[in-house]
Amino acid sequence: RPRQAVALWDKYRTRFPAGLLRTETDLSIVDTLSQMGDVRAALAEADAFIARHPTSERRLDVQRLAERLRAAETVSYPR
Repeated sequence: RPRQAVALWDKYRTRFPAGLLRTETDLSIVDTLSQMGDVRAALAEADAFIARHPTSERRLDVQRLAERLRAAETVSYPR
């Protein structure tokens, strides 16, 4: 089900790139991918959120999440 939700939100983003729910949609995708454990995809979405929504009141939350995801990625995929 989470994958289906992400697919629906992504469809919304494609259909309504400047839609009223764009910020919430982007946040939902980041959150869902993170909860699913898809670290790389969640991190990519978090970075895109920060770039796309520089004045969002949730920017700091997403930045903190991105930091945690980077730490998890380093642990999961040591270089």
